[in-house]
Amino acid sequence: MSSTYENFIRTKQQLGGEHGFAPVFMPDSLFDFQRALVDWACRRGRAAIFADCGMGKTAMQLAWAQNIVEKTGGRVLILTPLAVGAQTHREGDKFGVKTERCRDGSFTGKIIITNYERLHYFKPEDFVAVAADESSIIKHATGATQRAVTRFMLKLPYRSLWTATAAPNDFTELGTSSEALGELSYSDMLKVFFKQMDQKTTDQYERKVANLEKTAQHFAKLSFRVSQAINGWRLKGHAHDNFWRWVCSWARACRKPSDLGYSDAKFQLPNLIEREHMVNPKTPAEGMLFTLPAFGLREERDERRRTLTERCGLVAELVSHDRPAVVWCHMNAEGDWLEENIPGSVQVSGSTEDDDKERAYEDFANGSKRVLILKPKIGAWGLNWQHCNHVVTFASHSYEQYYQSIRRCWRYGQGKPVTVDIIASEGEGRVRDSMTRKAAQAAMSRPGYAGRPYVFPEPKGRMLAMNLLSRRSMLAIAAVVDVALHARPDPVPAKALSERHQLPPRHLETLLQSLVRAGILKGVRGPRGGYRLARERRRITVGEIVRVVYGTEKTSRDMQGMEAGSELAEKVIRPLWSDVREGFMRDMDNITIEDLCRRAHAKGVDSRTAERVQFDI
Repeated sequence: MSSTYENFIRTKQQLGGEHGFAPVFMPDSLFDFQRALVDWACRRGRAAIFADCGMGKTAMQLAWAQNIVEKTGGRVLILTPLAVGAQTHREGDKFGVKTERCRDGSFTGKIIITNYERLHYFKPEDFVAVAADESSIIKHATGATQRAVTRFMLKLPYRSLWTATAAPNDFTELGTSSEALGELSYSDMLKVFFKQMDQKTTDQYERKVANLEKTAQHFAKLSFRVSQAINGWRLKGHAHDNFWRWVCSWARACRKPSDLGYSDAKFQLPNLIEREHMVNPKTPAEGMLFTLPAFGLREERDERRRTLTERCGLVAELVSHDRPAVVWCHMNAEGDWLEENIPGSVQVSGSTEDDDKERAYEDFANGSKRVLILKPKIGAWGLNWQHCNHVVTFASHSYEQYYQSIRRCWRYGQGKPVTVDIIASEGEGRVRDSMTRKAAQAAMSRPGYAGRPYVFPEPKGRMLAMNLLSRRSMLAIAAVVDVALHARPDPVPAKALSERHQLPPRHLETLLQSLVRAGILKGVRGPRGGYRLARERRRITVGEIVRVVYGTEKTSRDMQGMEAGSELAEKVIRPLWSDVREGFMRDMDNITIEDLCRRAHAKGVDSRTAERVQFDI
């Protein structure tokens, strides 16, 4: 791809800026990785945290909100699913953050908690910040909730999104998160990074998927482009890296602390045992000699009604023990049958009053009720039930609902293996296949799968930068930034640079001369001579400086001339390292000296300081 075209793409790529501040409140109870994420979200001001279930999103969210309050004196609105509001309020008490629950828009406190359905009672002008908990609720671009939340958020200076499933079906769903934060709109994101597939091509991909063995292992081998085409869109070939670089500018995601460079010692999940049960009704549907797969939602609904007694009877048998269990159903008739036939159970349905819902959750959490029966769309988000290690669920097309449902119990803090029983009738084969495909797509979005960068590790990224940058490269960048900061009105003498960076002048001089020859610095002779920038700050990139150093380092030239030594090294290791280095250099090309000067000013390293220059890569 030509440099001209690369520059064109770069102009289309909207990178998020910082709208926040250095945190002023940080609870000691937070883990190190949580403090790092809160720090980044505060400095960013408008941020998304995509952290897996059990990673402490509520604690981080409350810390972020308290920082806003202490910094601005304004109010923060926290939006949660109905079932999560009470739990968030209790968490606030535990972490020393005072919150107030409100359902009608009447409040007196600074951090207000309400559920999404009550947003219309609140006015944006009463708040300076909003935090959307379980923000995957807004992933549908055409949904009324998405439009209402987005309109509300865009009127406030500070915004944050918190969820474990930012894009459970395909990566185009990240567009609604971007839009709510004030980055690219959903439609603009599609225009810049994605290509719409015509129906013919989409059908071809779908047939290809349908012909694969129905195992997650085989689906996981499907290319990223194919998986996206199934949903009508795929990433443009040249836009893959740019897309993830753009997402990284406003979001951080992790499945475990080590994704961010921290220890997983206290975040080990127990074993997950998934058991699929096939219910074969005694008689096939009317007019049939044998059971055929149901096609379409209507046939699937009929199949579930026809097999209700057999499926629910199996559930009652599976939970006939004396331990807690959660049962996830999809039809009111299923919930009613189960509540009537399972002793010690309580059902939460859409018609249940809000106070009764919360009472049912409390009764299950404290052991007053042994079995909780509910629908995923009602209670699958945000609740913590580590005391329960048995989950029963009916088959569903929604992998997000399935994942969120099991993570109520299978989460950090669970001390026992978790058993998940999945119930499906013989006619629900297409539902099971759909779940398998979506599970594989979700696997592709996790860290470690074929290099898919769905984890955005700030600390680990810094460590990688340090490994790829030699000491000379770091010094060269620091010297250029130093000159940019201090060369007004007089040039910066080499002696001053050597003192600030604690280096002998002779080690620094050859490096400065190389930068002059490359047209990055300009030498000024005379008693008050020294160095100035040869170009404007915004026209000098970090990548340029690093390439100058690479060209002068003997070790670099030696490495290029070395024989690989083996077929494995030649065909696997060397290309891998080349890809990593190329990606790193592309990142460096997107950072200018102007960017680093802004960071230096933000951290107090300005033209009046005599301190050693410090900055982040």
